[in-house]
Amino acid sequence: MATPKQTDPQFKLRLTQSLKENIERSAEKNNRSMNAEIVARLEDSFGSNVDPKALSEAYSMVDQIKERLEREWTYFEEQTRKFEEEKEEFRRAMSEKRDELALLAWERRSAERERLSLAKARFEEEKLEARQRWKERLERVQERERIANDMIQKFRDRENELSELVKKLTRNIENLS
Repeated sequence: MATPKQTDPQFKLRLTQSLKENIERSAEKNNRSMNAEIVARLEDSFGSNVDPKALSEAYSMVDQIKERLEREWTYFEEQTRKFEEEKEEFRRAMSEKRDELALLAWERRSAERERLSLAKARFEEEKLEARQRWKERLERVQERERIANDMIQKFRDRENELSELVKKLTRNIENLS
């Protein structure tokens, strides 16, 4: 950008308040005066050889990727919520089952020896079944956790891809400037 000189021609310009505020913010962000910001933007617009259609397509692609990532993130959050609900339901069921089993054992201890023996056998059978169900539920929970972790990794990979694409677009825009 050429440095303005006192001899450069001056031009009075009327702006809307919102446009003026946008220019002020941009000038402050770029550490330059409003005049320097306007001159830089005008010079960029005349020297730019960015294909507007390609730029529009790139922005469209970025928007599509963003929408897809947002949908996938929403899906991931929903799956995580369902997983947490199932996990809590499982914990409650296990707690209830433990309470039931403890009560059953207590009642059977006061009964005669044969009833105690039968109750103990029943308790052991239910315990094995509960363990088997717990093991199966735990495997399902672990599988869902693996799926959630895979989704997180895919999200991070896609986020990195999007970040790289945005960086490339930024570099291309800067190179074209």
